[in-house]
Amino acid sequence: ALQSHPCTFGAAGGEWDMSRLRRTSKDYKVHRMEEDFSFNVCGNAVEKPSECVSLLGRENVRKAVGYQTADGVCYYMGLLRTGQWSLINRRRPGLGVKLTYTGGSQCDGATQRSTHFHFECNRRAG
Repeated sequence: ALQSHPCTFGAAGGEWDMSRLRRTSKDYKVHRMEEDFSFNVCGNAVEKPSECVSLLGRENVRKAVGYQTADGVCYYMGLLRTGQWSLINRRRPGLGVKLTYTGGSQCDGATQRSTHFHFECNRRAG
């Protein structure tokens, strides 16, 4: 689980530092079809979506790494304390790393929502 250095990961002789991706003033946002996603990297989402506040009341909206909202629904995308780093491919560590959060809202009777961030390396990026 994430501890004192939640935005760094070391494995296979490499080190990845994603701390500059964590936002403190506004969330990352993605709109897909009828759904909106707001999230943060290595931290809880900064804002509580208005749909969640309307449904649950501001004080009842749980902290989460992100939220999925649509017309009249609010889902949690995972809990910060569940964060786990891993290599995308153990045999090829230079491909990058994955950060996974679990413990989100139920999708169906047996599955909880989770969030997977893939940070892929591009040696030509500088």
